[in-house]
Amino acid sequence: MEQSDGAVRAGDVTGLGGLQLQHNDRLAGTPGLTIGAAPVDDPGTPSQTLFTRPAVDGTDLATTLDPRLQALGEEVLADEPSASSIVAIRPSTGEILAAANGPGSEGLQTALLGQYPPGSTFKVATSLALLRKGFTPESPTECTEEVSVDGRTFNNASTYPAQFLGTIPLLETFAQSCNTGFISARDEISQADLAAAASDLGIGVEARIGTPAFFGSVPTEAEGTAHAAAMIGQGEVLVSPLGLATMAASVGAGSRVTPTLLAAGESTELDPGSESAAATEAPSGDATASEPEESEESEESEAPPSAFTAGESATLKTLMSAVVEQGGARLLQDVPGDPVLAKTGTAEFGSETPPRTHAWVVALQGDLAVAVFVEEGELGSTSGGPLMQAFLTGAATR
Repeated sequence: MEQSDGAVRAGDVTGLGGLQLQHNDRLAGTPGLTIGAAPVDDPGTPSQTLFTRPAVDGTDLATTLDPRLQALGEEVLADEPSASSIVAIRPSTGEILAAANGPGSEGLQTALLGQYPPGSTFKVATSLALLRKGFTPESPTECTEEVSVDGRTFNNASTYPAQFLGTIPLLETFAQSCNTGFISARDEISQADLAAAASDLGIGVEARIGTPAFFGSVPTEAEGTAHAAAMIGQGEVLVSPLGLATMAASVGAGSRVTPTLLAAGESTELDPGSESAAATEAPSGDATASEPEESEESEESEAPPSAFTAGESATLKTLMSAVVEQGGARLLQDVPGDPVLAKTGTAEFGSETPPRTHAWVVALQGDLAVAVFVEEGELGSTSGGPLMQAFLTGAATR
């Protein structure tokens, strides 16, 4: 009420967040008003109506959300105690079909505003940068037990299969998610190359969807350990579930996808005075929530054109297919319908020993791209994998 300059009073029904807040004036309509006058010295005299304004009903706001998939996402996340989300996008159109948050998000918009390191799911972007330097799925990479960069040691997951250590092709490095294999190739691509590849897949590229959203942030300059960490989606690389779903959708479409949450014909402009929602606290991988540095509804420069090609998309699909066929997402082989392509990810955060971890999975199936996120997870394959399996199975069979 304090932020409304008197427009909202006690007892009014008003939007508190997301699209409901951003477009509250349209949804709420205008209340009726009658102004009358009566003699002060004769209270019994009926008042005379001086002005009447009839009430005007609010108008609906059409979104791209699929009620079936939105409900399915919320159902799949219902028993997850930590913050979690599922975002689904149709690659061919960019329509956001689901942006579900689990009860552990406690009302925060994890799906659209979360800011978290993506872990190994970011290897999709890293692989794109390597492809542009001449790598192919058969190119050799050095997957060692550990690699040291400027005194910092990087390791693979504790469950990494020993039979895939040594000199192995990029396809196997991607499928098995060998951290050291990607970090060992860090001198082949600059941080600017890495940021450009991520941008071409939609990470960090702002888009007006009708409500504030965070699409990611990838530093354009980094060296040493910072660059090594960025190669595997750690360090200063941040994304939201929406940002990773956009990345997956771009791979599916063969070109960078611009997501949308409002149906065709709806304006993404905000109601007057609603910009304050841009300062809504966003879930973060740190102990305390952070705020988006800049809302996607603020003044923004036009995104640079994407250089992502259909040929690059085809190669990334080959890599993602190997994750399901022989890597950490084999449980997705049983999902009915078109073959599933995927990438799992586990991102460390916090200062504990061992560190706490976020769990991620991104997947493609036909004209559906999905990102699953669990804030306090284990491995992406063990915490996020079953949730992705349940969502894709439900989407295919209901």
